[in-house]
Order: sequence, then structure tokens, then C-alpha cells
Amino acid sequence: MLPREVWEAAGPLVPARGGLSVARANHPGRFLALVFDQGGTPVAFVKVARDSAGSQALVAERDALQRFGSLVSAPLFAPQVLSHSEGQLVVEPVEWRARSRPWRLPEDVAFALGAFFRRSSDGEGRTGASHGDFAPWNLLQTARGWELVDWEDGRTGIPPYFDLFHYLVQSNSELRRPTKAAILDGLRLRGWVGRVIGAYAAGAETEARESRHFLREYLRDSARKLDLDAPLRAARVRSKLLRRLS
Repeated sequence: MLPREVWEAAGPLVPARGGLSVARANHPGRFLALVFDQGGTPVAFVKVARDSAGSQALVAERDALQRFGSLVSAPLFAPQVLSHSEGQLVVEPVEWRARSRPWRLPEDVAFALGAFFRRSSDGEGRTGASHGDFAPWNLLQTARGWELVDWEDGRTGIPPYFDLFHYLVQSNSELRRPTKAAILDGLRLRGWVGRVIGAYAAGAETEARESRHFLREYLRDSARKLDLDAPLRAARVRSKLLRRLS
């Protein structure tokens, strides 16, 4: 049965003779709803939270999109917020397609990610904004570029390379690619990982040779903050990479 809160949030957005598709999110009490017209074209994507923690996460996501969305440049783009109220966030829908190798980050996306850091930086390039969960499952390939979704962990005061290394390490943790060896070789600007590190450094206007230091910093910081529900492999991946960096 469709929860009352979901219908109250998404039902009024359904056009005449349109429809609604609902799924449970990966957090208890949260739902995702796609609203479409009578021809099957999506017209709105709705996030619904039934508890206070989920509602606060939606407020955080709205605030991050309003604060940082305009700093994202092509081929990256952020979702367009259509409306927000207690326990719900409505964004413009996009049509996206699956990728055969989602762990591979395009170089132009890496450059745009670095440019996002630079535009939000403290002026000296020491800290800047971060999406907070830049990972393959939050990067959608569309006809107009790459949409970066789920901004609830967006924040500022973060060192460079954080988002880039989060993408690579989370990919290894969940998808087994790129390998740890490929990540470490990338610090020497070898292989495709090296190319995306170089592209990020160019966008951020920072030194690629400093990436080793920032990977170590990312691994230590993210290991301390891993959610208790995170897979054990996530901690093991970080521990192994740290040992091989020493």
C-alpha cells in the first residue's frame, strides 16, 4: 500500500491521466517517486521522508543545491529543485542511461570536478566545497551531460581531491574496480586513473604530485567517519591502501 505521506507529496503533481511510480530508498522511512504524464514522460522526481532524520537530510540536500549547484560546470550539472516542503523535495527529472563501466570516470568530468573545488575554494586552494558522496551511483549519464545527484552530504571546508578519491575508493569497495594497484599507479600519473588525477588537478589549479598526500588524508578521514552500517569491505579497502602508501 502506498504510504499516505508519499501520496500527499507526489499525488498533487500527477497530471490528468498521468501516473506515479514509487520505490523505497535505501534508508528506512524514505521513498522515491517518479511522476509522469499520460504519454509516459517524467515530469517530476520526488523524494519523501517520513521521519525527522530523513526530513533533515532533504533540507540539507536542498541547501547544498542552492549553495553549490551554480558552481558546477559542464559537462557536470546539478538537479534543478522545483519545490521543497517538510519531508519532501521535488526536482526536475532526467532520462539517464546505464554505463557498462561505471567505475571509469571521464576526464572531462574530473576536470569539472576540480573546477568546482576551485570555484568554491578559500582563495588559497587549501579547502573548498565537496559533494560528499561523489560515487558512480550518484553520477548519471544523460543526453545533456552528467547529472550529479544526492547532495545531502554537500559541505565546505574540505581539502582538494576528496570527491575524486571518494569516487575511486568507493568504486573499488563496491565494484572491485579500479584495482588498488591502479589507484596507486594513478598517483604516479599512470593509466586512466593517472589521467583523471591530472585532469582534476588542472581543473582545481593544484599540483597533481600532491595527490598522494591528499589520498592519505582522505583515507584516514573517511575511515574514521564510516557509518556503522557500512560494509566491512569499505574499511578493509581503506586500511590496505593506507598500508601500501606508507
